[in-house]
This record gives sequence, C-alpha cells and structure tokens, in this order.
Amino acid sequence: MSDSSPEPKIDLKNPIVAALLGFLVPGGGHFYQGRTFKGVIYLVCILSLFIWGMQIGHWQLIYRYEPNKTFDFDVDSSQFEMFDENDLRRQLEELGPSRTRGRTHWGYFAQLPVGLFIIPEYIQEGRYYSPDNLPVTPESGSFDEQVSGSLEYVNDEGKEFRVPVTGQLKLSVQEGEFGREMVGSITGQSDGEEIDVRLRGDVRMDPPVGAKHYRNLRVNAIALGESEIIDGVLTAQLDRSVFNWFLVPPDHQTLEGLHADLGKKFTLAEVFTWVAGLLNVLAIWDAYAGPAYGYRMPIRKKDSSEEEESESEEEAAASESEPAKSPTENQPT
Repeated sequence: MSDSSPEPKIDLKNPIVAALLGFLVPGGGHFYQGRTFKGVIYLVCILSLFIWGMQIGHWQLIYRYEPNKTFDFDVDSSQFEMFDENDLRRQLEELGPSRTRGRTHWGYFAQLPVGLFIIPEYIQEGRYYSPDNLPVTPESGSFDEQVSGSLEYVNDEGKEFRVPVTGQLKLSVQEGEFGREMVGSITGQSDGEEIDVRLRGDVRMDPPVGAKHYRNLRVNAIALGESEIIDGVLTAQLDRSVFNWFLVPPDHQTLEGLHADLGKKFTLAEVFTWVAGLLNVLAIWDAYAGPAYGYRMPIRKKDSSEEEESESEEEAAASESEPAKSPTENQPT
C-alpha cells in the first residue's frame, strides 16, 4: 500500500502569488486560482465589513501611531507660573496640531491584512509626516486662492462686527519692522456688497495634507476699504482635494473630535475593521494552502489465498475456545 496522500482536487497554481493577491484584494488569490465562488464570498463579506467600519469612522480609523497632543497643561512646572493660562492656551492653539508620532496603535496590525487600504494609508502617512508638509508661513512664499469665511473686527466707535466674506485671497511676503511677514488682501463680496479687506501680520493655515476635508485659515485684518479696523481677524476654511485627505492619519484634535461625535460608535467602527482584517488572514491562508481535505484511509481488497488463510485461523481460534468433553460424557447411558 502506498503511503502518499491523494493529489489535491484544486490546482493552487503559485501559492505565493495567490497569497499576495489575497493580501492586496480579499479573495484575489481565489480568483487567480479559478475558485470564483469562494473569491466572491471573501471579497463581498470582508470588504463590506471593512468599508462599513471606515464609513462610520469618517475614513479616519487607520493610523499606525497615536498622534501626540498639541499641548498639555497637566504638567505642574513652576516655569509656567509667569504666564496666564488662557493666553498661553490661545497661543499654542494658534500654532496648530502637532504632527509628531506617538505610541504605536496596536489596532493597526489587525487592519494590516487588508492591503487594499493599508498600502495607500502607508503612502499618505509618509506624505503627512514629511518635513515638506508645512503650514503657510512667511517662509512659505505667496498665496493666491478663492476662499469663503468670516471677518471679525471692531470699528473706530468700539462696535464689534462679524460678517461673511467670499473672494480672492492674495498674500505675499514682505520685510517688516520685526522681520518677514505676510501682507495682502481679500477682494470679494459680503452680504451682496463689494468688499476689500487689507491683511497684514500673523497668518496661520493648516498644512496641505491632513485628515480633515478642509484647511483652517486665520490671518489678521488691518483695514476695511479706506477705514482702519481694530482686532480684525479673517477666518476661513479651504477645501482639500481627496488626494490630500483620504486615508491620512488623524491628528490629536481630529481624533478627539471623532470620539466626541461618534461616542461608542467609534469603537464599534474600529472593531469592524479589525474583524475584517483578521478574516482576511484566513482567506490568505486558504489561497496559499488550499482547502483542508478529509482523507479516509483506503481499504485494500484481499486476494483468495489471504481469505483462505484468514478462514483457517478463525476456525482454529473457534475450536480452541470450545471446552473439552470428559470421557463419561461420551458413554451411552
């Protein structure tokens, strides 16, 4: 009898290629092997679960590192006693969110087997943490773009105003009294009327690549038309292209906002992506090793000589098992 197992019923082709395709797209290895039905099941079930979780989490659930906080006032240090806490908080908020890597986010490794999303996220992570992804500053050069926002200011009579503004924002760099600064204007409309606002001084705009769909802009305003204004601030939000926000790791403020908006749904959304990733591990292994066949040991048919020998052995065993009769039992009565 041969000791070799029967040949598999399915041609797995190249198992390594099948496993790689299964990592890139759930069920991809099965399509490569011609196992279409099972490939469709993996593709639909795993991708549906993963995309469902990402949709709940606003497509901001994949990040390899926990984002560091922008600032932290829990540290008790005497060196900060000279500063007013509210003023210090305002100045630090204007600096924008921190983009430094924090501790490892272990849930990322459960999402890792779904390469269809992990590979783009890895690319976006590199763009997000790149030294070139900087906020707009006097060192960034000129800026010219259509924006919509609001203007807050105080007129010469001490009255406070807040008006909507839509128009073309132009900023350039000039040498000021205290170094380089941004100057420019926004020309457009406010409540249906023409408006021209002169801008100068501090400018804060989020980097081009970020997890939110928009970039926050804040710039000081010094004049409205021919009239000077006091404490003028123009704030606006500029839309990011899909390429600059899709699957970009969230900063600390964005992540806190997600927790506040979603509550328990945030954890549920993460679990959906984790389960989908772990399920794809099984799909990848199935594409690599194939299904588990339940083999039964084959029964070998006996020839005629073996059957006669077996019968004689059975008769001999039966005769030995019968009790011997005494001589008196054989005499007639």
